[in-house]
Amino acid sequence: YRQLEAVIDYCDAAGIELTIVLPPMHESIFTDVVRPLGIAGELEKLRTFLTARAVVFDFEYPNAFTANEDNFYDGFHLQGPQKQLRIDVIFGNASFDCVRISRPAT
Repeated sequence: YRQLEAVIDYCDAAGIELTIVLPPMHESIFTDVVRPLGIAGELEKLRTFLTARAVVFDFEYPNAFTANEDNFYDGFHLQGPQKQLRIDVIFGNASFDCVRISRPAT
């Protein structure tokens, strides 16, 4: 995580509030890719690292939204209006119950 930590350190030193977005994935990605490859632990380690240092909008966990394959083009990429909703949530113009927002302790 050295390069990522360098970016975060730079933002901290410059007074920049860094925001990280973990995009949603369809549940099949968790079951067919993440778990079989054994990377669930590494993703959780990354999530823990990020939430300690930056504002994180975490859409990347199993929930009602990620269970619906109609929300995704291919499991990773969102369909039409779903893209705009994520942008609206991040910029505070909408609410969405399938996101975890964390801010580092100050």
